[in-house]
Amino acid sequence: MPPHEKAPIPSPLLGQIAGAKTSKEVLGRLVREYTPFIKKCVSSIIFKKELREEYVPEAMLAFLQSLQTYRAESGGFIPYAQKVIRNRLLNAAAKEARRKKIFLLEKNPDPGEEYPSPEIEAAQRNYELTIERENLGADIAEINAEFSAWGFDVADLAEHRPKQDRSRRACQKIAQALCADLDLVAEMKKNRKLPIKKITALTGGSEKLLEKYRRYIIALILIWTGDYPYIQSFLPRKSEETL
Repeated sequence: MPPHEKAPIPSPLLGQIAGAKTSKEVLGRLVREYTPFIKKCVSSIIFKKELREEYVPEAMLAFLQSLQTYRAESGGFIPYAQKVIRNRLLNAAAKEARRKKIFLLEKNPDPGEEYPSPEIEAAQRNYELTIERENLGADIAEINAEFSAWGFDVADLAEHRPKQDRSRRACQKIAQALCADLDLVAEMKKNRKLPIKKITALTGGSEKLLEKYRRYIIALILIWTGDYPYIQSFLPRKSEETL
């Protein structure tokens, strides 16, 4: 049965993934077995049918990368591989768009025009915005699925986000301090619970603040310690002193 993203991961797969890191035979077998899955990933990212075959080799390389970098703690292999393939394809598509833009300008130079024409700039910007929306939309869908395990979603954060700057900065400092303690973060994720007393002892923050803005703090920690670059770009950097 061809693999797909909703199918449960068979237990032998973890052993096969480990074997693929040292055996070319196992690696080749996995690539052949998962070729339908790889092509499906391409189809979901590359909208123009006539271009999809061009991106299959790139997707294959991304799949090989996912086999080499996957760890059991990353969660299911299929979602992990999907994300690796998606990110690589989107980056490749963006690079190709930029390359074609330069090619067109070099092939058809306009002596009276020093900069790209407004039409080319607009087309390029529209394409880049499409790529950004795709990335951001995928990040939101993935983080929302992670939030659901904690009993809330992205929409809830608007209601539970601190309204005052002082409270918001205090929550961000608490989240930043917790992110620096990997063992405490691992405990939090394992138990699906914010360890309020330990965080209070670590940061000196008030239990009342932690209880009131628990969801906001959890969301910051999950985003900062996860692979959500596009969502992270909308948040304060966790390393900034101004948090």
